[in-house]
Amino acid sequence: QLVYKPHGVEVDGDPTEGALLTVAIKSGGKIADWVKTHPRLDVLPFESASQMMATLNQNPDGSATLWVKGSAEKLLPHCKTVEMDGTMTPFDQTPFLAHLDDLARQGMRILALASAKIDGKTIPGKPPALTFLGLAAMIDPPRPEVRDSLALCKRAGIKVKMITGDHPATATAIGRDLGIGSAEVPCVNGREIGTASMPELAERAEHASIFARVAPEHKFRLVEALQSRGNVVAMTGDGVNDAPALKRAEIGVAMGKSGTEVAKEAADMLLVDDNFATLVRAVEEGRNVFNNLIKSMVYILPTNTGQGLVILVAILFGLRLPITPVQVLWVNLLTAFLSLPLAFEAMEQGLMDRSPRSAARPLLEWQLILRIVLVSILMTIVSFVIFWYERRVMSADLETARTAVVATMVAIELFFLFPSRGLYNAMPGVSPTLNPVLWPCLLATAALQAAFTYVPVMQSIMGSRPIDLDAWLVILAAAATVIPMVETLKRWLPASDPAKD
Repeated sequence: QLVYKPHGVEVDGDPTEGALLTVAIKSGGKIADWVKTHPRLDVLPFESASQMMATLNQNPDGSATLWVKGSAEKLLPHCKTVEMDGTMTPFDQTPFLAHLDDLARQGMRILALASAKIDGKTIPGKPPALTFLGLAAMIDPPRPEVRDSLALCKRAGIKVKMITGDHPATATAIGRDLGIGSAEVPCVNGREIGTASMPELAERAEHASIFARVAPEHKFRLVEALQSRGNVVAMTGDGVNDAPALKRAEIGVAMGKSGTEVAKEAADMLLVDDNFATLVRAVEEGRNVFNNLIKSMVYILPTNTGQGLVILVAILFGLRLPITPVQVLWVNLLTAFLSLPLAFEAMEQGLMDRSPRSAARPLLEWQLILRIVLVSILMTIVSFVIFWYERRVMSADLETARTAVVATMVAIELFFLFPSRGLYNAMPGVSPTLNPVLWPCLLATAALQAAFTYVPVMQSIMGSRPIDLDAWLVILAAAATVIPMVETLKRWLPASDPAKD
């Protein structure tokens, strides 16, 4: 129905129904009055098999009229007469089919309209002879942001398939306008989907991008065909009959506005604004979340591994432990705190230019594993060097040397955080201002480490001692070596593109 609001008229329900009501009102029809004088007796809901729907309404004289609308291919064969200049004549669908093709090539959605006088209060099971009333052509122009979203999907290696119940010519015209598909690969008709064998359908579904006159059961077959080729499929839908396809796909996406409750229950995600661009933005956000998760793993693992190596080497060679168990816990605490900014990192440049990851692909690529190993070794070596320097060169006591080792590990973490913000991009390509929690976390960590080193209460709990400025300079210089090492690894051993593996 049409809802009149201060800012204009809105459609509550199916957009096609709203368009037809709008045409009727603009033509001078009194919808509210007509509903009162022609009460509905029966209704035949739209079915994908028949591609038609009908209502039976009582006329003021007591007779009943069946009003039918549906796809022209299905409805026109049932039309036997047409009213021309007030005279009923036999109906010839040939000129109308030619006109239909012309409208469809313009991207119009076409509905055929017909009626019939019948006896009784219910719609008969077999369609009666109908009188052709005309064609209703309408266009649903895509939102401006859809083209940009489709271009972004193409860059990201995401194949977009257009699946519709519209006429093939309409679907092709709209698809070409949006940049979906190519002239070399024709539109696939729903009838072909239903009759093709699974290997044949898989071949066609892999290369075709536009599918027209598709019934809900055809969607299920398309999902199966695409999955048989190793594709990860996200299927959108809104109807009750879409539920099997939504359930079968790896990611079922139901429409939040126009979707039925059955479709919403079967889906994995709900698109609250029914906007394709929102779905693409969700892909962007998902990639960024996943990317930040990998960043956190690559950041945290070297610290834990480095600490373990320090203790392991000391035990194996019978050396004094450069760090005590309680100090290990302290470093782990600061590591977890310092990894927090990585969860708030903005999306890296070029992330949507990378191909989708295979489901079988490991979380960490070998280049990232190598980065973890080398940073762990660097932390181990630098920690022992600082411990030896404090004990042998500076003649510091054991507690002071251990405090210097803790400061070294924390300093390496601080410096390592900067190259870790870009999993693929070098440091100059990562903005220092886009992360709102980066600098607060860095300053808080520095303050906590200062308290660990100089506050008497912390000294008594952690076994730490004050260290002088010269020691800090040596520690910071040694810890800063992690930055050029990681940046060199990014340059010479960049993470690979999944599509090229």
